[in-house]
Amino acid sequence: MMCLLSSRLSLAGLLLVAGITGCNSSPAQGGDVPAVRTGISEAGNAELQRAVSEALGGVPVTLSETAFTDSSLLVIERNPPRSLDQPHLGGREMSQPVRFRLSLGDGHCWLQRLPGGDRRQLAAVNCVPEESAR
Repeated sequence: MMCLLSSRLSLAGLLLVAGITGCNSSPAQGGDVPAVRTGISEAGNAELQRAVSEALGGVPVTLSETAFTDSSLLVIERNPPRSLDQPHLGGREMSQPVRFRLSLGDGHCWLQRLPGGDRRQLAAVNCVPEESAR
């Protein structure tokens, strides 16, 4: 009986700690929310392209000027170099694609590589919460 009571108290304590931790997470504190771009500009496109390239280790990328206008998520699939002389030996590329999320927080647009990569502030990009844009 004592063991059952002890395990119930432990479970209640664990749930309490999880609840408190959840209240301190950034969404509960009014932190970042998924966002989409508005007012597409040449400077914003260049900054976004530069930020994605830097997050990929300096790999040159070409993004559509409408990237992040319909969704807060950008998925970039890996494209191994190949030619007719040397086709990709594996056939299909099976590695995970690279994902980025655009968010709005502290009045600024932020780009983050998922999962859990560094956030980069985008000064020349205008964005609004994704939910309000629909």
